[in-house]
Amino acid sequence: MTQARRKAKRGRQPSTPEERTALVAAFERSGDSAATFAREHGIAYSTFCSWRRQQAADVPSPGFVEVALDGPTTPVGLVVEVGSRMRLHVRAPDQVELAAQLIRALEGTEPC
Repeated sequence: MTQARRKAKRGRQPSTPEERTALVAAFERSGDSAATFAREHGIAYSTFCSWRRQQAADVPSPGFVEVALDGPTTPVGLVVEVGSRMRLHVRAPDQVELAAQLIRALEGTEPC
């Protein structure tokens, strides 16, 4: 039995790097969990996580940048996005230090 037939028999479909990139991008827009998205698209969860890790490894980490504000400010919401893996909502000035600690703690963790 050929490799292509074995893959087809197990239900796997070959994918190109472009198709994997498009699927990961669709996942990021979907709001679904990785497990749900993978299941709905017929992808093994571990395979999908592997694709996400590979794409995350291809993007250099910006590291942590400290920002100082001059004088009092009007409270507004702030959303910090770190790649496709993390989104943090800061709604009050007293949350800034906690947000900085959280980002430092999560820096370097893997997706999925």
